[in-house]
Amino acid sequence: MSRIIVRAAVALFAVLLTAGAGGAAVAAPVLDTGDCLPPAPTYHSRPDLRPIGACAYLDTGSAAPGYLFASSKGPGRGGPTIYANDGSVIWNKPETVADTHNFQVVTVQGKKRLVYFRGTWLVYGLDTRGEYVMLDENYREVGTIKTNATNSPGLHELRITPEGTALVGAYTPVIRVVSGRPVVVYDYVVQEVDFQRGNKILFEWRALDHIPLSQSHLPVPGPLGIFDYFHGNSIEVMPDGDLLISGRHTWSVYKVSRKDGRVLWTLGKPADGSSSFGTELLNSDAGWFCYQHDARVEADGTISLFDNGNGGPGCGHASRGLKVRLDEAAKTATVVDTVRHQPEISATFGGDISTQPNGNRLVSWGETQRVTEFDAAGRPVLEMNFGQINYRVYRSEWQGFPLTPPTAVRDGSQLVVSWNGATEVASWQLLGGSDEGDLRPVGAPIPRAGFETSIAVPAGTAAVGVQALDAAGKPLDHGHAVAGPAPEGPSTLGVVGKTVLLMLAIFGGFGMTLWMALIAGLVLGLVWAVIRLATRKGLRKALYGLAGMVLLIMLVNVTGGLAQSFYPPLIYLNIIYPLAFLVANLVGWPLVGIVTGLLSGSGGAWRRDPRRMRAYRVAGWLWLGFFAVKTAVQMPLYLTSNWVGLGIAKTLLGWPLWIVTTIVTVVVVRRMIRPAAVAAEPEPEPTPAEAEPTPTPVEAEPATQGA
Repeated sequence: MSRIIVRAAVALFAVLLTAGAGGAAVAAPVLDTGDCLPPAPTYHSRPDLRPIGACAYLDTGSAAPGYLFASSKGPGRGGPTIYANDGSVIWNKPETVADTHNFQVVTVQGKKRLVYFRGTWLVYGLDTRGEYVMLDENYREVGTIKTNATNSPGLHELRITPEGTALVGAYTPVIRVVSGRPVVVYDYVVQEVDFQRGNKILFEWRALDHIPLSQSHLPVPGPLGIFDYFHGNSIEVMPDGDLLISGRHTWSVYKVSRKDGRVLWTLGKPADGSSSFGTELLNSDAGWFCYQHDARVEADGTISLFDNGNGGPGCGHASRGLKVRLDEAAKTATVVDTVRHQPEISATFGGDISTQPNGNRLVSWGETQRVTEFDAAGRPVLEMNFGQINYRVYRSEWQGFPLTPPTAVRDGSQLVVSWNGATEVASWQLLGGSDEGDLRPVGAPIPRAGFETSIAVPAGTAAVGVQALDAAGKPLDHGHAVAGPAPEGPSTLGVVGKTVLLMLAIFGGFGMTLWMALIAGLVLGLVWAVIRLATRKGLRKALYGLAGMVLLIMLVNVTGGLAQSFYPPLIYLNIIYPLAFLVANLVGWPLVGIVTGLLSGSGGAWRRDPRRMRAYRVAGWLWLGFFAVKTAVQMPLYLTSNWVGLGIAKTLLGWPLWIVTTIVTVVVVRRMIRPAAVAAEPEPEPTPAEAEPTPTPVEAEPATQGA
């Protein structure tokens, strides 16, 4: 009863809100999401498909034509997926190892194509590397969009230009001295790629060449920290041919000359106050947009964008969709339309807004997993919840014609049939007969019911099959199938294994910065020093312990055990780091010996022991081998742009290989120095019981005589 009362109150509030709006833009009613829990779809006819589930808790039937295109990832699930408005799956492509995003429909040479990002994270939450995969209406791979290894496309953006080229964005780390300290600045690189003629680069624009660091709202990190000062996330061709580029961390959208890369104007609130349109966003109920995504040019010349409203320092309001009209002569920017979710939503990352052909606006609310479609008056006409995060969600009309036949499975008195990606199936005609060569229509066609349709089989039917029919009742090409046994699904071990590989590919670039590792070393070193002082080991040994712990953590960091480095290019550090071990060995100060001497409090006394010197040098050669293995495995993957393989290798050759090398180092050093330690030990004093009795004078006399 209480739930009924609550729902009635919610409905009454929505009616009052709508009634009181008059002719103004209508606020979205509060939506009840209590019964919409996205399923985890499994299909009897296609157990190999494991898409992310979705559900609709509002569908007024007034959504724009077409399907929803999204690419979520979850444990053992995911891949580019086409959804109907009720949340049912139309098509799914399992990509359980590579990370996939930005699934959409594009037009190339007058033909519609599916395209999605396939790659991996090199720095989680920031730097992805990969390529865009293109499919035709038969779901065949017909091309890829990619660039060179240094600036491979990231997941954030792909736009096909009117000239038939592609605009993509990439992140490139460079070392810069900022505020008197070296930091790793991530540049944003926009590239125009002629993907139809060998992926030739036609145009390149770098944020660092045109956007000063002072425009960023992010604080400058400590030494060797990451400074993602710009964070580009959308690129758009404007009507005059120039580019519209969004910089999330500068709270700005830039018009950029496609001829020479100059910034022609800045819309937003950069930290240095260099906006081209004044200090205020006119007619805005929450000030300037901030940490925005998906800036686009609308047909009426306005700029639309998804205002996250939060996601970093200095800004905090609910997320919203905006349309802004610019007056370049008066240097003003005015909000002409705003859409919000009710209750309000705060999406810290991701999100997009797109205007549909019928005037509706589709909004994806970033990591909240929600998608809302509003009509022209601002009323929600469709509300969906996805089982995982989507970077963006698109709506497009699409016709898919798979060349593989449907999959039909007989399960006792039922036939279960599905046809992955076949958009034109309206109904299924059951076929039956005495054998597979004598199948004829049985009964009336059965309407398609979601991805998988179940059809009752009359008793005594020996053989069954199906024929897919279109809306006019005509048989579809390749739409005939004979029912067979249920296909085997992926093994549990296979699902677990692919999930582990996915996690390695996604989180392979996650780790601590060098500066964080230094802080960790100082903290642990101080604890070590305090313990030594408390146990009265002396100030000198306490300071040795402090220095040794700091050096140890730094060595752990650079060898990949504790932290991952983010330097340009990432892979070449495997060649630079071992030089320290090599030089230390050659000059007679092996690094393992230095750390051991400091931690033990003996300083450099070990250098006077030939066995220890030899053992520590062998340890140095072991770590040189560690880097040689990393380089031999990772460098070919990097040079061939195998980003998924590199993401996995980067993780496996981090902690796991580091642990193995550390264990081998300890065992080898202990075995090499143990003989010296044993030989140096004094003979133990005999106990009174073991001591020989003192001879009496009588017993000693024969010994004297025998002399």
